[in-house]
Amino acid sequence: AVSSQEGFDAKVRETMQQNYDRESDGALNNAIVEKLVNQLDIKLPAEFFKKWLVRTNAGKLTAEQVEDHYSDYEKELKWSLIRNKVVEKADLKVSNDEIMDRTLDKIMGQFNMPNMPDEMRESMRSYADSFLKQENGKNYVSEYEAILAEKVLENLRGKVVVTNKPVTAEEFRTLHS
Repeated sequence: AVSSQEGFDAKVRETMQQNYDRESDGALNNAIVEKLVNQLDIKLPAEFFKKWLVRTNAGKLTAEQVEDHYSDYEKELKWSLIRNKVVEKADLKVSNDEIMDRTLDKIMGQFNMPNMPDEMRESMRSYADSFLKQENGKNYVSEYEAILAEKVLENLRGKVVVTNKPVTAEEFRTLHS
């Protein structure tokens, strides 16, 4: 929706900036998680955890697979424990309205109509509700978890010191990968 070369160039710059902003937010979130998981001394009963992983994932994970990827499972469990503690300490909650609004935003995004009139948005509520109830509420739980994870990271961002450092696109790709 541009009518000049300058408008086109500005739109391209804006889109690229939004993409880099989103990627840098993701990189910061990953850095926060990594720092906490690696710095906090959380002792896990490794042998018990390995056996538990094999038993609860019967037929999907072998003992060898668990052993090969144990550090990933350990990291995920540690992050889960940290996240749960942040939720408890900060008394973070997710409301049904937040879940519905997020779902409606996603639906509108799929129709490429992010700024839909309120009446049309309201008419999509039953569709969103149906989506959230699918697979015994799996989609609801997924949205709930995603919102809660965002709130945890937002809470943690308020507690860390972030130093902005300009980098080239190539440097960013190297840092991000």
